This record gives sequence, structure tokens and C-alpha cells, in this order.
Amino acid sequence: MILDASLWTLLAILAMTAVTVFVRIFGFFLMGFMPVGPRLEAGFRSLPGAVAAATFAPLVVQDGLSALIAIGVAVLMARAGKSDLMALCVALGLAIAIRQAGF
Repeated sequence: MILDASLWTLLAILAMTAVTVFVRIFGFFLMGFMPVGPRLEAGFRSLPGAVAAATFAPLVVQDGLSALIAIGVAVLMARAGKSDLMALCVALGLAIAIRQAGF
């Protein structure tokens, strides 16, 4: 595959990368000055669930039953203390099997 991008496209990608790195580093630096109260701690605890929901909701809407069942199995396995990687592999295999079955 040949990369066919203009100079402006490459500059835009580099600029977005630089801004992203700056914001992350600056945010990490600023967090050193903030007291971590119960509200902030609760927000940090709920963040992984919010990210997972925002990631998986479109998959469930697009793929329907197979994605919903696979995500549910992955969540249950992860909550049961199994390896996250094992939960992901089992859920992926289950989603493939459900789709092959015609659902």
C-alpha cells in the first residue's frame, strides 16, 4: 500500500499528536496540585466503566445479540477474577460462534 497523503495532512496529524501529548503531560502535572477528595476519587473509580460503555455501546447497536452476549460474558469473567485476556479471548470466540450460527 502506498501512502498518499499531502503535506498538509501530515502536518495536521503531527499537530494533533503534539497537542494530545501536551494535554496529557500538562494534565498529569496539574493533578499533582489538586487534592484528591471523595468526589474526584469516585470519578476516577467510575472512569473505566464509562470508557467501556462508550466503547461497547456502538458495537451492541451495530452487531446486536452476538456482541451483547459476548460483552456480557467478558464482563462476568473479568469480575470473577479471571484473566482479562482470557475473558477477551473467550468472548471473541463466543461472538464468532454466535455469528456462525446465524444470529
